[in-house]
Amino acid sequence: ETVWVMDADGDGYYTGEPYTGCFFIFTPGYVRKTNQQSGDCNDNNMAINPATNWYRDADDDGYSDGQTSVGCTRPLNFKLSTELVFSSIDCRDDIKAINPGATEICDGIDNDCDGLTDEGVTTTFYLDKDGDGFGNASVQTQACSAPSGYVADNRDCDDNNKVVNPNTVWIVDADADGYYPGTTLVRCTSPGAGYIIRSTQLPGDCLDNNASVNPGAVEVCGNKIDDNCNGSVDETTCFPCQNGTNLNVSGITNNSAQLSWSAIANPVQWQLQYKTTNKGSKWVDVFLTGNLRTYKLTGLLSNQNYQWQVRARCGNTWTVYSVSVSFRTTLSVSARAAMEKPVVNSAGVLKVHPNPANGFINLDLQLEQSKAATAIVSILDLRGRRVHTEKTALLNGALRKRIQLPGNMVSGTYLVEVIANNTSYTSKFVLVR
Repeated sequence: ETVWVMDADGDGYYTGEPYTGCFFIFTPGYVRKTNQQSGDCNDNNMAINPATNWYRDADDDGYSDGQTSVGCTRPLNFKLSTELVFSSIDCRDDIKAINPGATEICDGIDNDCDGLTDEGVTTTFYLDKDGDGFGNASVQTQACSAPSGYVADNRDCDDNNKVVNPNTVWIVDADADGYYPGTTLVRCTSPGAGYIIRSTQLPGDCLDNNASVNPGAVEVCGNKIDDNCNGSVDETTCFPCQNGTNLNVSGITNNSAQLSWSAIANPVQWQLQYKTTNKGSKWVDVFLTGNLRTYKLTGLLSNQNYQWQVRARCGNTWTVYSVSVSFRTTLSVSARAAMEKPVVNSAGVLKVHPNPANGFINLDLQLEQSKAATAIVSILDLRGRRVHTEKTALLNGALRKRIQLPGNMVSGTYLVEVIANNTSYTSKFVLVR
């Protein structure tokens, strides 16, 4: 007798029970049983049977991560090999956008599963040390987006100076009056000698070797110069050249002061003078361009009286000097600290009176040990210079001394030092002349 089985898809696996008989009334799908095995769960698809290999594709992107399962019934998230593009090379089976067929993008992920990250899609960025938006071509990094302190533009020629870059505007202002002639040049490096970086300067200077002539000046009557660079010389609306007025002093410190004055028209030049009010003091000259109305004095002595004056050069003639203005510098920090610090030592206290003083001072000092017979008395200014020194006797360890102050001592604060028994005693006094 012949055994017949149902294997409609011809995959070698049959469904149902075998049929035994000598002959068989033809029914589609039945075949003579040879080595077929039972257990086919889908007899209409020869690819599906108990020996079928299923490949996991959890993200349903057509690529498997290589995990397989053998059986007739399809497991969840598994596919046949014929349903996949590749069956074993998905490196991220939990993200549909990541697989061997994906395009690599710059995101820090291996999008195309080739074992490389962001290959060929990064951007070169350059260190921008000075923060001007332009980077140093010699210091670079590859990244998807600019790291902190890096930019995509590598054209900076000085990455330590933010005002120097390819957008820097260069001008020539030879007389430094705040106005420039001609056109500007925009570039990273200096065009050459005489060029400076434009900041607040304005265009239109018609005489760049004379700071008194520029578009910001007023026309000076009768000097045959186009002072305001408007193309006309000595036009109807003009102003006479005169000396400065409204002299003022501000910003006074222990060693500097800001001087200012007023004038409508620019002279050819200013001559400023200053000196201390001390006897025998001489004027110090400062020559300035005619466009200026202020000047800072530096290097002054602290706690000193000064006076200053100014005059103008109109054409080839100088005006008379203005009435001088006085000011006094402040005490230096060290001098102020010396005055405020109490003078006390283990041996006694040196007293100076009257204080303030005028032409003389009295010294009183009582020593705890009376072995010294003499003492050295010195008077020093606050810069440490000795202006007076003398030797004097002690009586029973006591100093009672009147000192006539030298006539060349100027008003200010002084230190008195008495040395006795190898010990120094000091006190301060103010001289007012």
